[in-house]
Amino acid sequence: MMGFIYSTVERKEGEIPIIAYGHTSILSARGAVLADAHEYFAIQKKAIRKDISEGRFGPKSPTHGIAVIWRDNKLEYFTDTFVLGNLSSWSLNPDVASRVFKIGSAVKNKGVIGCGDALIMLGIEEKTRRGAKGLEEYLEPEVRKYVQMQLSESGLWNPVVVKQ
Repeated sequence: MMGFIYSTVERKEGEIPIIAYGHTSILSARGAVLADAHEYFAIQKKAIRKDISEGRFGPKSPTHGIAVIWRDNKLEYFTDTFVLGNLSSWSLNPDVASRVFKIGSAVKNKGVIGCGDALIMLGIEEKTRRGAKGLEEYLEPEVRKYVQMQLSESGLWNPVVVKQ
């Protein structure tokens, strides 16, 4: 099974929203999301938000981020993170900064080490973003369902019930 098992919009007052995805690689052999994946992702989101808020990560005037939690063949968790911004108009081409996080900090000299599933998802997200009137519309539940439908049509949406 490939693709993504959940996505959610994470909002915190005064900070940019982050669209968070869980990749199928965080599932156990029984098909349940591993409990430690939630703990790991909570730590990662704090590190990501801290780097953004302190100006160490992201383009000028960041608007939102997209983060993907996944596990490698050694069963270690990573978070590929993309921050978009520097837009003079919402529908224009954004600057994108990317970084891989592991255990609360950025991975040095690795670049993005994710997979093709994430590339397809990012393309769907960007096409959808450009069609929205602005950030609030882009983050609305109906637009999020549209993204999931597009992922499903690409064979990359495999939702499971996630307890967070």
